[in-house]
Parts: sequence; structure tokens; C-alpha cells
Amino acid sequence: RFKDVTGVQTCALPILPAEAPEGGLTETRSGKLLSSDGKTVKYSSTLNEDCYIVQSPDILAPAPGVNAREIFSFSDTARPAGYVINRGRSRNMILSIPLEAITESYARDRIMADFLR
Repeated sequence: RFKDVTGVQTCALPILPAEAPEGGLTETRSGKLLSSDGKTVKYSSTLNEDCYIVQSPDILAPAPGVNAREIFSFSDTARPAGYVINRGRSRNMILSIPLEAITESYARDRIMADFLR
């Protein structure tokens, strides 16, 4: 649990924007993710009629002490783009890319099916 500026306790997911390594990239524009099993997933990164643009997605990092498994990285930087967090009886999936911005419906279906298993 965390306290916001008003002192009210809130529950936040323990994933933070990552800091770039010295001289490294802080963003990506490849339009592709690599899954932990080696599959490529495309997302909307250019103007098109089907979906809005994801221009500068965040590179993610788990907070210290969090039980998180990296499930996606950006194809051009190999920096983390998604995690599954195990919290005892529950799990959370955090992605830099909104699920609806993934351009192929079968890829969205596979991501959700894999998570729900």
C-alpha cells in the first residue's frame, strides 16, 4: 500500500517507468514487442485508420522486492515492456502497450489466454 499526497492509502501496482542505462534509449518506436517465448507482436506505432498511435511507450521495471516475470521486451532496445506479477492468490499483467493497440487480434487473444492459464 502507498499513500498519495492527501495521505489516503491507495493500492498501486508495483511497476515503475524504468530509468535508461547511461547513454541508453528511454523510449522505443519499433512497433514490435518480443514475447518471452520468442514470438513477435506488432502494435500501432504509425498513423492508420484502425487504431490510435502508441508513440512513446514506457520502458518498465518492477519495484524492488516484487515477484515479477518479464513477458515482453521491445524489439529494438530489448528493454522490458510487460510483466506478470504474482501476488499470492492473484496475478496482474502490466504492459507498456494498451492491449487494444496490438494490431493482430490473434495476438491479443493469445496474450490473454496465456495470462489466464
